[in-house]
Amino acid sequence: MDRGFGGMGLEVIGSCNASCEFCSWRSNKDVKLKNVYTGEVITRSKGKKIDIDLIDSILEEHQIKGIICTGLSEPFLAPDRVLYLADKADELDFSLAIYTNGSLLTKDISEALLDHRNFISINFSLNATTTATRMKVMNLPLEETEKNMMYFLEARRKKGKESDVAVGNVMMLTPNNRSEENEFRRKWKGVFSKYSNCGDPGIFNATNWNGEVDNYWMTSDGNVSGCGQWSCSAPTINVDGQIYLCCYSTHLTFGHCLDPEAVAKWLDRKKEFGVVDKDTRTYPDLCSGCSHKHSNRWKTGG
Repeated sequence: MDRGFGGMGLEVIGSCNASCEFCSWRSNKDVKLKNVYTGEVITRSKGKKIDIDLIDSILEEHQIKGIICTGLSEPFLAPDRVLYLADKADELDFSLAIYTNGSLLTKDISEALLDHRNFISINFSLNATTTATRMKVMNLPLEETEKNMMYFLEARRKKGKESDVAVGNVMMLTPNNRSEENEFRRKWKGVFSKYSNCGDPGIFNATNWNGEVDNYWMTSDGNVSGCGQWSCSAPTINVDGQIYLCCYSTHLTFGHCLDPEAVAKWLDRKKEFGVVDKDTRTYPDLCSGCSHKHSNRWKTGG
């Protein structure tokens, strides 16, 4: 392959143990993708782990500098695949990052990951400060996840890996958790202040990602503002190897990541669609409904 991806977000399994109200995975009940060029409809694998052969082929075909195990699914439903990637990261010298809801991060997995020199960061998606709220937003309890996080932080310190492995924590705001925003920020700033290399809690407005999340309290502004995906050089790849349009859209694909034509079209997507930097008027129709804006408006309710 003449040109390839330097990095990627990667689904290691086609499922999640959470049911987040802001997630397009949850809303895409029929588990379908549509090719943006051919119109072909493709059925996504649900519950399947990524094939080891596909991982090896991706690493052979693309000059990977970094992989993020993406939160579009829950990576620790397939811990063997995560640890395989950690092994390959050390062998081939690329970085590995993980985005997780944290509920399945066992002590053994934490210890094993921290023994890999190219495992560089983990971000937790908590979205609440109480179990009652987290159940509304994600349908997951909170206490066990917080225990898992604290074990990871302590294990990281004991192994002398604080400077090597960054830790973050995210809250996607919805009407069901926005009353806890200030407490979330205060609590995790306090916890993280006791450790090195922890970012401030990430607080973001949940939106409806190109109309993919069908909640009555989400609304689209009808245009995109400041979307950074057109300058991104690392696509999100699903468990079947399909190239998502961007890291928020799970309904549209450019084709398979081992197909040189599909790869070229994704890499040249700005030219393909006539997109001009900082000119939202040139964004294609398929992006016109995206409300990925931090000024997103909520309808009454929630």
